[in-house]
Amino acid sequence: MFFKEKPFACPYSNCLKKFNEKANLTVHLRVHTGIKPFCCEYQGCNKKFKTFGQLSDHNKVHDNEKYYKLDLLVVIYAKRISKELCH
Repeated sequence: MFFKEKPFACPYSNCLKKFNEKANLTVHLRVHTGIKPFCCEYQGCNKKFKTFGQLSDHNKVHDNEKYYKLDLLVVIYAKRISKELCH
């Protein structure tokens, strides 16, 4: 069985994690430091994330809110039109 070398070790004494790429160690270190460099840019949302991928997943929540609000407006408008047609 082939095992890839993992030369990038976490410097925290209570952590035994090792990584084959420095970038993966950098992301892992955020577990210990609490650094969350990726901020949501939606108005009123102050959430922060450790990785860009987490931010991208979070942004889908806002995208769904937009679609929900648009659907709600369509329903309200449709009800208003049907009331006008019925009277």
